[in-house]
Amino acid sequence: MPDLSLKRLSESEHPLWDSFVLSSPQGTIFNTSTWASVIREVFGVKHSIYGVFEKDHLLGGISFFHKKKAGLRVITRLPLTPYCGILFHAPEGEKDQKTSTEHHEIVESIIEKLGDEFHFVHFVLHPSVLDMRPFLWRHWYTLPQYTYVNSLTDISHAWELLSS
Repeated sequence: MPDLSLKRLSESEHPLWDSFVLSSPQGTIFNTSTWASVIREVFGVKHSIYGVFEKDHLLGGISFFHKKKAGLRVITRLPLTPYCGILFHAPEGEKDQKTSTEHHEIVESIIEKLGDEFHFVHFVLHPSVLDMRPFLWRHWYTLPQYTYVNSLTDISHAWELLSS
């Protein structure tokens, strides 16, 4: 795979990021720069977006909130923001092995940078991200939590899927 590069996106690149969020299987409103601007204003935290590129093509990235706490630089999970983890581009006919390898390289580049810059990192990955190996290989503490997604198009069927 060609070399990937990681860079912090400038504010002028936020429209590129928001377009990427819309196309990513992990993308939600909680990853957009619009959501980040609201959170920055309400909670007074800093915000950064890192993108992983192959040449000029955005393959993955992360939008996160950070602050200083007790003299330490920390990435924090904020209220009202359920998912704020790493996003990947939608694979287009790629073989599973290639997608997995690419995801590992994206995650590795992001967590290496975050590990160098921050003392504590806390974010929650989208439920579709199942492979924790890159985090475990770097000895990051992980706490698996599971989310079930039910369709609300048929509400009576949705209730049937829930346990008591």
